[in-house]
Amino acid sequence: MAFNIRQIFTALNEVGVDYVGNPVRSLDIFVKEPLPFDALTNASVAMDIDGTIVRVASIGHLILMKQAAGRARDLDDIAKLKQIEIERRANDDA
Repeated sequence: MAFNIRQIFTALNEVGVDYVGNPVRSLDIFVKEPLPFDALTNASVAMDIDGTIVRVASIGHLILMKQAAGRARDLDDIAKLKQIEIERRANDDA
């Protein structure tokens, strides 16, 4: 397994992902899918990150995954994600 993880980080580095020491650009890698992949993909959102389009899990799915992880930082993120969701809905209604 350690060999596979090294390969993943090497591949990410080759495409310009700086995962070390950059908390803004952190990346969670799942060993087991937290939700069905098709559901995650279908509800994902396309975002431009420094000129590269990436698919990002929906806010609802992010909340579910963070609840399942249950780490303190994830629980803090849930409140922030819920606030973002409220603000987006308010903007959509305006």
